Amino acid sequence: MSPDILDRDSVPTIGFIIRETASAFAEAGLETPGLDARLLMSHTLSCDGARLVAIENDRLGSHQAELFEQLCERRLEGEPVHRILGHREFWGRHFILNSHTLEPRPDSEVLIEAVLARIDRSGRHDEPLHILDLGTGTGVLGLTLAAELRSSFAILTDISSDALQAASLNAQELGLAKRVSLKKGNWFDALKDCDGRAFDIIVSNPPYIPSGTMSGLQKEVRLHDPVAALDGGNDGLDPYRVIFSQAVRFLTPEGVLVVEHGFDQRDVLCLLAEESGWRVESQLNDLGGNARGLVLTPD
Repeated sequence: MSPDILDRDSVPTIGFIIRETASAFAEAGLETPGLDARLLMSHTLSCDGARLVAIENDRLGSHQAELFEQLCERRLEGEPVHRILGHREFWGRHFILNSHTLEPRPDSEVLIEAVLARIDRSGRHDEPLHILDLGTGTGVLGLTLAAELRSSFAILTDISSDALQAASLNAQELGLAKRVSLKKGNWFDALKDCDGRAFDIIVSNPPYIPSGTMSGLQKEVRLHDPVAALDGGNDGLDPYRVIFSQAVRFLTPEGVLVVEHGFDQRDVLCLLAEESGWRVESQLNDLGGNARGLVLTPD
């Protein structure tokens, strides 16, 4: 960042600093420079966006200016803004991140939308449904569904103890700890004590990046998202083979399996699902119109 942005002698206003920071971010090629600048300033001042607008003619104290400059340097070095903040919003709720979890992305909200719409159509919104979130990370999918379906119970699984720690913190922050259980293990291995067809909803955003393309990912992803949550094997489909082959044993007769996938994987996954005994009930597109998920039921 240019040193004159936070020139102590000129004592610039908060609004001026945000505008100059946004310009520096834009010059560095960041995708959302203005938003990133505002988010980092809000974090520095522990205030929301509305409050930030109200105080834009105020000035930073020396410690605040120093903290803001440190945060901006981290962003310019390529660290994603929400990694710096330590949380990200999803479906109107904040989820704590750590280095062992993926950042929740808005595109994943289409999975939540599809599940809730299906539950509403079936008239089961107030029933004590059971949810399974495989490879939960922050817990974003399972916890969001548990929060929306207020009589439901959720099991969140992950192979990473550190990821489960983040999911546990999020469950507590959202007031869901009494309706959520966390289990460590690789996919369905975490459910060794589960009695058969227990779940009405199984949801997952598994790793789906082919191993050979990992090095070509954006720096923000490649250097800051956990490899285990990205790498889906040689063709990116290894987790789906496990999920498709085993999930039916854990679904109730009217249950549904909902999975996220990469933008170019829809056709091959539909074929793989059908070969594994699933019917593709619907195909989901993300906010940009890209293929993003499948809603599946046992054939």
